[in-house]
Amino acid sequence: MKILIPLLFISTALIANVFLNSVSYDVTVDIGESNYVEGFVFDDNSEEQNIKTYYEYIEFQPTATGFYDFNNYSSSLSSGTNDTSVLLYEGFALDNNLIYDMPWAFNDDEYTFFGGEQGDSFDHNFEETSLPFDGSISLTIGQDYTAVFTSFDPNTTGRIQFTIQGPGELQANIPESMHIGLLMGLCLLAITLIKRK
Repeated sequence: MKILIPLLFISTALIANVFLNSVSYDVTVDIGESNYVEGFVFDDNSEEQNIKTYYEYIEFQPTATGFYDFNNYSSSLSSGTNDTSVLLYEGFALDNNLIYDMPWAFNDDEYTFFGGEQGDSFDHNFEETSLPFDGSISLTIGQDYTAVFTSFDPNTTGRIQFTIQGPGELQANIPESMHIGLLMGLCLLAITLIKRK
């Protein structure tokens, strides 16, 4: 019984941390050959006419209004680039013509973005920079969103790893935040210790 009381106190503190502060997700998106559009980007060095822009998307709904940070910290793409973008559409994927339709919000990097209360900036030359997306986008509670992840390099597939951090949870098929896994582990430890006595 002496062990149970401190464990309950720690568990309560962890729950408060998840709900009173921010929630952080570490997400890996694999961009394969199943989702693509043709003819959106052109490559002057390629003789191929059917250049494809590959992408992957996640549909979600935030549980709190506020700014959510989208930070691409690592990529392993077939073209060898670090240049990635996130496009946000209001509604689900079926409601939009992804990539072709103008997104509600866009972030290519710290210099190129619009929508979602980020401002509007195109301060650099696309040919000279190759930076990952990194921006803070304002989302509204209960609104359905589709986030599209891509590199606008021609025929590029691969993996993009990024974090999303904000004031609320994202209801979607995204891995649960690390706090919940830690809490579940502590609960299992408490049950194991109780059964031993």
